[in-house]
Amino acid sequence: MKIFKGIRKTAVAVILLVSVISSSLALASCGNSRPKTEVPENMKSEERKKTRENISDEDRAAYTAKLDEYMQYLNGDYSVIEDLYPADYWEVIGSTPEEIVEALKASAESNRAASVQKYGEGYKATYEIESEKNYELLLESLKSSLKENFNIAPERISKAYNLYVTITISGPKNKSSDSFYIMPTNIDGNWYLVNERGDFN
Repeated sequence: MKIFKGIRKTAVAVILLVSVISSSLALASCGNSRPKTEVPENMKSEERKKTRENISDEDRAAYTAKLDEYMQYLNGDYSVIEDLYPADYWEVIGSTPEEIVEALKASAESNRAASVQKYGEGYKATYEIESEKNYELLLESLKSSLKENFNIAPERISKAYNLYVTITISGPKNKSSDSFYIMPTNIDGNWYLVNERGDFN
Protein backbone atom coordinates (compact mmCIF):
# COMPACT_ATOMS: atom_id res chain seq x y z
CA MET A 1 0.00 0.00 0.00
CA LYS A 2 2.81 2.44 0.82
CA ILE A 3 4.46 1.79 -2.54
CA PHE A 4 1.16 2.39 -4.32
CA LYS A 5 0.67 5.67 -2.48
CA GLY A 6 4.19 6.77 -3.40
CA ILE A 7 3.56 6.06 -7.07
CA ARG A 8 0.19 7.84 -6.95
CA LYS A 9 1.64 10.95 -5.30
CA THR A 10 4.49 11.09 -7.80
CA ALA A 11 2.09 10.86 -10.73
CA VAL A 12 -0.08 13.64 -9.33
CA ALA A 13 2.94 15.89 -8.81
CA VAL A 14 4.13 15.35 -12.37
CA ILE A 15 0.72 16.12 -13.84
CA LEU A 16 0.40 19.27 -11.73
CA LEU A 17 3.65 20.51 -13.23
CA VAL A 18 2.17 20.19 -16.71
CA SER A 19 -1.05 22.10 -15.96
CA VAL A 20 -2.41 23.24 -12.62
CA ILE A 21 -5.83 23.98 -14.10
CA SER A 22 -6.23 20.34 -15.15
CA SER A 23 -5.68 19.07 -11.60
CA SER A 24 -9.11 17.52 -11.17
CA LEU A 25 -8.76 15.55 -14.43
CA ALA A 26 -5.21 14.59 -13.53
CA LEU A 27 -6.26 13.21 -10.18
CA ALA A 28 -9.03 11.25 -11.84
CA SER A 29 -6.54 9.73 -14.28
CA CYS A 30 -4.54 8.52 -11.26
CA GLY A 31 -7.58 6.82 -9.80
CA ASN A 32 -7.98 9.44 -7.08
CA SER A 33 -10.71 11.84 -8.21
CA ARG A 34 -11.64 14.27 -5.45
CA PRO A 35 -14.33 16.95 -5.34
CA LYS A 36 -13.27 20.56 -5.62
CA THR A 37 -14.52 23.10 -3.11
CA GLU A 38 -16.89 25.50 -4.83
CA VAL A 39 -16.73 29.22 -4.09
CA PRO A 40 -20.10 30.73 -3.07
CA GLU A 41 -21.71 32.71 -5.89
CA ASN A 42 -21.97 35.81 -3.72
CA MET A 43 -18.27 35.79 -2.84
CA LYS A 44 -16.96 38.21 -5.46
CA SER A 45 -13.25 38.55 -6.21
CA GLU A 46 -13.01 42.11 -4.90
CA GLU A 47 -14.69 41.08 -1.65
CA ARG A 48 -12.26 38.19 -1.20
CA LYS A 49 -9.24 40.45 -1.70
CA LYS A 50 -10.41 42.66 1.15
CA THR A 51 -10.72 39.72 3.54
CA ARG A 52 -7.66 39.44 5.78
CA GLU A 53 -8.92 38.53 9.22
CA ASN A 54 -6.87 38.26 12.41
CA ILE A 55 -3.58 37.32 10.76
CA SER A 56 -0.28 38.58 12.11
CA ASP A 57 2.32 39.99 9.73
CA GLU A 58 4.76 37.33 10.96
CA ASP A 59 2.45 34.45 10.13
CA ARG A 60 1.53 35.92 6.76
CA ALA A 61 5.19 36.34 5.82
CA ALA A 62 5.89 32.74 6.85
CA TYR A 63 3.14 31.05 4.87
CA THR A 64 3.67 33.36 1.89
CA ALA A 65 7.28 32.14 1.83
CA LYS A 66 5.95 28.57 1.72
CA LEU A 67 3.69 29.48 -1.21
CA ASP A 68 6.74 30.95 -2.95
CA GLU A 69 8.54 27.61 -2.47
CA TYR A 70 5.55 25.79 -3.91
CA MET A 71 5.72 28.00 -7.00
CA GLN A 72 9.42 27.17 -7.34
CA TYR A 73 8.42 23.51 -7.33
CA LEU A 74 5.69 24.00 -9.95
CA ASN A 75 8.16 25.92 -12.10
CA GLY A 76 10.60 22.99 -12.06
CA ASP A 77 12.89 23.68 -9.09
CA TYR A 78 12.66 20.33 -7.29
CA SER A 79 15.32 21.22 -4.71
CA VAL A 80 12.59 22.61 -2.42
CA ILE A 81 10.45 19.47 -2.38
CA GLU A 82 11.70 18.12 0.96
CA ASP A 83 10.79 21.39 2.70
CA LEU A 84 7.23 21.30 1.38
CA TYR A 85 6.21 18.29 3.48
CA PRO A 86 6.82 17.11 7.07
CA ALA A 87 8.66 13.86 7.78
CA ASP A 88 5.31 12.20 8.55
CA TYR A 89 4.28 12.67 4.92
CA TRP A 90 7.29 10.81 3.53
CA GLU A 91 6.74 7.95 5.98
CA VAL A 92 3.11 7.49 4.91
CA ILE A 93 3.65 7.60 1.14
CA GLY A 94 6.59 5.20 1.39
CA SER A 95 8.97 7.25 -0.76
CA THR A 96 11.90 9.53 0.00
CA PRO A 97 12.26 13.09 -1.32
CA GLU A 98 15.20 11.89 -3.41
CA GLU A 99 13.09 9.19 -5.08
CA ILE A 100 10.34 11.66 -5.92
CA VAL A 101 12.85 14.14 -7.34
CA GLU A 102 14.40 11.46 -9.54
CA ALA A 103 10.97 10.48 -10.85
CA LEU A 104 10.15 14.11 -11.60
CA LYS A 105 13.47 14.67 -13.33
CA ALA A 106 12.93 11.56 -15.46
CA SER A 107 9.64 13.02 -16.71
CA ALA A 108 10.74 16.66 -16.80
CA GLU A 109 11.53 16.89 -20.51
CA SER A 110 8.25 15.37 -21.69
CA ASN A 111 6.32 17.52 -19.19
CA ARG A 112 8.15 20.63 -20.35
CA ALA A 113 7.44 19.81 -24.01
CA ALA A 114 3.72 19.49 -23.27
CA SER A 115 3.70 22.78 -21.39
CA VAL A 116 5.66 24.60 -24.10
CA GLN A 117 3.22 23.31 -26.72
CA LYS A 118 0.29 24.70 -24.73
CA TYR A 119 1.77 27.90 -23.24
CA GLY A 120 4.89 28.66 -25.30
CA GLU A 121 8.52 29.08 -24.29
CA GLY A 122 9.11 30.87 -21.00
CA TYR A 123 5.77 29.89 -19.41
CA LYS A 124 5.55 30.44 -15.67
CA ALA A 125 3.27 29.56 -12.76
CA THR A 126 2.34 32.39 -10.39
CA TYR A 127 -0.19 32.80 -7.58
CA GLU A 128 -2.44 35.44 -6.06
CA ILE A 129 -4.02 35.22 -2.61
CA GLU A 130 -7.67 36.23 -2.98
CA SER A 131 -8.66 35.91 0.68
CA GLU A 132 -7.07 35.05 4.02
CA LYS A 133 -9.04 34.03 7.07
CA ASN A 134 -8.25 32.78 10.54
CA TYR A 135 -9.03 29.05 10.65
CA GLU A 136 -9.63 28.70 14.40
CA LEU A 137 -13.21 27.46 14.07
CA LEU A 138 -12.16 24.48 11.93
CA LEU A 139 -8.77 23.84 13.51
CA GLU A 140 -10.00 20.83 15.48
CA SER A 141 -11.37 19.24 12.30
CA LEU A 142 -8.06 19.80 10.55
CA LYS A 143 -6.17 18.25 13.47
CA SER A 144 -8.43 15.19 13.26
CA SER A 145 -7.83 14.80 9.50
CA LEU A 146 -4.05 15.08 9.81
CA LYS A 147 -4.07 12.59 12.66
CA GLU A 148 -6.08 10.12 10.59
CA ASN A 149 -4.17 10.61 7.34
CA PHE A 150 -0.60 11.04 8.58
CA ASN A 151 -0.65 10.15 12.29
CA ILE A 152 0.30 13.71 13.23
CA ALA A 153 -0.52 14.27 16.91
CA PRO A 154 -3.00 17.15 17.37
CA GLU A 155 -0.78 18.89 19.92
CA ARG A 156 1.88 19.35 17.23
CA ILE A 157 -0.48 21.61 15.25
CA SER A 158 -0.60 25.12 16.69
CA LYS A 159 -2.54 27.15 14.10
CA ALA A 160 -3.89 27.26 10.56
CA TYR A 161 -5.39 29.77 8.15
CA ASN A 162 -7.80 29.43 5.26
CA LEU A 163 -6.65 30.98 1.97
CA TYR A 164 -8.42 31.19 -1.35
CA VAL A 165 -5.65 31.18 -3.96
CA THR A 166 -5.58 31.54 -7.73
CA ILE A 167 -2.69 29.88 -9.57
CA THR A 168 -2.06 31.03 -13.12
CA ILE A 169 0.15 29.46 -15.77
CA SER A 170 0.94 31.97 -18.51
CA GLY A 171 3.14 32.11 -21.58
CA PRO A 172 3.23 33.76 -25.02
CA LYS A 173 0.74 31.24 -26.48
CA ASN A 174 -1.79 30.74 -23.71
CA LYS A 175 -2.85 31.51 -20.16
CA SER A 176 -5.01 29.54 -17.74
CA SER A 177 -5.95 29.80 -14.08
CA ASP A 178 -7.47 27.69 -11.34
CA SER A 179 -8.66 28.79 -7.90
CA PHE A 180 -8.92 26.67 -4.76
CA TYR A 181 -8.61 26.70 -0.98
CA ILE A 182 -5.27 26.13 0.75
CA MET A 183 -4.75 25.95 4.50
CA PRO A 184 -1.27 26.98 5.66
CA THR A 185 -0.79 24.92 8.82
CA ASN A 186 1.86 25.23 11.51
CA ILE A 187 3.24 21.83 12.54
CA ASP A 188 6.11 21.69 15.02
CA GLY A 189 6.82 25.38 14.35
CA ASN A 190 7.05 24.94 10.56
CA TRP A 191 4.46 25.93 7.96
CA TYR A 192 3.03 23.48 5.40
CA LEU A 193 0.25 23.76 2.80
CA VAL A 194 -2.76 21.53 3.49
CA ASN A 195 -5.90 21.17 1.39
CA GLU A 196 -9.52 20.86 2.54
CA ARG A 197 -9.25 17.05 2.56
CA GLY A 198 -6.50 17.08 5.16
CA ASP A 199 -3.82 16.16 2.62
CA PHE A 200 -0.62 18.04 1.79
CA ASN A 201 -0.47 20.04 -1.47
